[in-house]
Amino acid sequence: MVVVSYSGCKMEPLYQCVAPVKYAYVPFGRKFDRVRIRNVDDLYAKLPAFAANFEAQLARSGELEVDLTMVGRWEAERTSLRLAELSGDCQQATHVVSAVTVGAFTFSANAAANAKAEAGALGGLAGGQSQSKREELSSDGNPAACAHASLADTSPPNECGAMLRLEVVKVVRPAAPTAQTTTAAAPPARRAPPPPVESAARPPRESTDTPQTQVRELHREYSERARSLAQLESLVAGLEGKREELVSGMSAEQRQRCRVERFSRADLSSQAAARDRAAAVRERNELMTGPAHALSVDGWVRRLTELGVELDAMSASLSEQKRVMVELFACRDP
Repeated sequence: MVVVSYSGCKMEPLYQCVAPVKYAYVPFGRKFDRVRIRNVDDLYAKLPAFAANFEAQLARSGELEVDLTMVGRWEAERTSLRLAELSGDCQQATHVVSAVTVGAFTFSANAAANAKAEAGALGGLAGGQSQSKREELSSDGNPAACAHASLADTSPPNECGAMLRLEVVKVVRPAAPTAQTTTAAAPPARRAPPPPVESAARPPRESTDTPQTQVRELHREYSERARSLAQLESLVAGLEGKREELVSGMSAEQRQRCRVERFSRADLSSQAAARDRAAAVRERNELMTGPAHALSVDGWVRRLTELGVELDAMSASLSEQKRVMVELFACRDP
């Protein structure tokens, strides 16, 4: 298991620190996503590890873009580790990498000058034209190689194992011991002042690394991710409805030309929606509104890992829905 020192926007792997946990590969088929970055806030929020390197490039080009092809994840067998379980030089250890999404990516810059977009139905989603130049900044993995990915894989295909997204959890450190003072017996005196009792009566402050604090932080992070997933699901459902409206309004000739049977709901449904959607939403809402101590640290970490898979799949589904809408509009009105 990879141990890191993570503070602010800087993450440094600690190669001399070893965690006794292995990773297992979980395939989820080929998924696509595109991340656009148009300002410094987006850059530091979406690519904190690379923000400092590309801030000047963003200022020059006006927009950065990352095309992702995702095929699976390496997930740790355990996601909660105590500092005492690590071996080696681990004084700087703050987090462990609990999961890594892999595949291929291309990181590029788009010049903002002379770009124009064509507004269509869905507020410009139907397509756009641009005279902007595209400059490739970095890439890893081969998207064509990712086409060989399947749900039976025990590892990513060759040339399709680039790291795309990391998930980290804090190393559990022991709570700081409560300071206890002893007062030596004072020599006899006529007017010996009474010993101070204020500090003894004051309850000790809770360490920021206690399990209770971790549980609260994980619960807050789960709630934020769950709200993001709900927004993505709403967007996907809205696009599905608009796609159905578009298809129902086509003539028989347009349907045949566009081969609309390729775009059935079953074909576009996300793996994240394999479970009963109503039950999944109800379960998420109960966890969001319930007490943080409803689950242990390990329980919350498992839920966060599951949400990460669903967010990746739903984001890819949203990109696919947008692509389908563009294709249908172009096919309907050639």
